[in-house]
Amino acid sequence: MEPHGGPDRRGLTESRDRRDKAKTDGVTMAPRRSQDILKKVPPGSRPLFWKKSFRQAWDLLLFSAALAVLFNLLFPYGIELKTPAPKGHGLMDSLKTRRASGAVSYAGFKPFPDRPRVSATPTPLPGEAEDVVRLSLSGAKNRFDRNSSIFLDARPPEEYKEGHIPGALNFYADDFDQAAPQVLPLLPDKNKEIIAYCHGSGCELSILLARRLANLGYVHVKVFFGGWPQWKAAGYPIRSGEEP
Repeated sequence: MEPHGGPDRRGLTESRDRRDKAKTDGVTMAPRRSQDILKKVPPGSRPLFWKKSFRQAWDLLLFSAALAVLFNLLFPYGIELKTPAPKGHGLMDSLKTRRASGAVSYAGFKPFPDRPRVSATPTPLPGEAEDVVRLSLSGAKNRFDRNSSIFLDARPPEEYKEGHIPGALNFYADDFDQAAPQVLPLLPDKNKEIIAYCHGSGCELSILLARRLANLGYVHVKVFFGGWPQWKAAGYPIRSGEEP
């Protein structure tokens, strides 16, 4: 006759023994698998196997280092170098500074100076010439290309012969009364746009000519304020001689 609780106790003991054995087998399973993998590698290929593993590890190390340096360049508050990067020199700080100041500034580069915009729209002349409309160089060249206006050279005839804008008529402003009988018949349409020019901004001959023509009823008279010097310096077409 078995003692009370004998079979149950033996069952518990056998279950515990099997569980402990399973744990022991699980611990030793990983080394055995590693040994099995090494056994599958042919003996002659084992140096290549270790060499390939070392190369992969080296590539991973280089990639991590490059990524860390790139991250540090863009975000100086991330990974600190041996000497921490000074504050205010990060990419985001540069963008904030640029946005606040409205100027573009990069290390090693100087910002371009602001250049006045050249407009082809006529604007009034300053000072005493407020009643005369001014044309810029681009405005004069635009009308020259479209052949939509008549150019009048207000300089003396000898200077006109040395060089002038092609197609321009010589109408010397200081001899207006003498030149008018020859030039005015060539200007029958008083609604046609007329552009007068002379030596440039320091010359008043074109302004004088424009005012005289306006008094005669010519409606669209303008002054190319840059005049002959600016036209010639720009490399635009020129012509010499008495013919327009």
